[in-house]
Amino acid sequence: MNLQKLFGAQTHNKHAQVAAKNAAGLPTLRFGSPWRGRYEKTMNRLLAIFLLPIALCSLASPGITEQEITYKNARDLGFAVTVEVTSEATSIKLIGPKSINGNCTPARSGNALMSAAGEELMVYQANLQPGDSVPVAFGYFTQKNTNMSVWLDYFCPPGQELESRRFVIPSVAKYLITSQSTSRLSAPDSLRYASAAGY
Repeated sequence: MNLQKLFGAQTHNKHAQVAAKNAAGLPTLRFGSPWRGRYEKTMNRLLAIFLLPIALCSLASPGITEQEITYKNARDLGFAVTVEVTSEATSIKLIGPKSINGNCTPARSGNALMSAAGEELMVYQANLQPGDSVPVAFGYFTQKNTNMSVWLDYFCPPGQELESRRFVIPSVAKYLITSQSTSRLSAPDSLRYASAAGY
């Protein structure tokens, strides 16, 4: 048998196998390029250096700014707060305006159940659907040795992202102390509850 024909046939078969693997999307081994690995490593390093500032900027970007709602500023900010304390449970309802700063709309509502020491025991958050109704955040808890936080998030359109706000009552117990009296809650009851919660 002619050796030249034999090796030529084997080379042809190898090329055919590589072409078949490429068509099937299977990995193939390439020979005769000792600089290829160094080139790919160099390009990967350059890409990592290029993307690093972007990653750092995303990590360093500030979160949504929080604005605490108190008994004194709630009405001026456009919020209504109702707190009810009974022997069975404490409930709070936070009602916000339809928009802030003209075109920043309500996007999320949430609440967090906390221990008397201020540790979060459970967090609930929900997206608000755009519409004509005013946004509402609810809170409800039964044990006197727990506390709660409630909030409403307002997101602003592109170009005004820094104006987005989270309006939050970080502590229902603290809110009751500062309010001293509401339409549905007597001052002595609010102070007794606040004392039981550790405030």
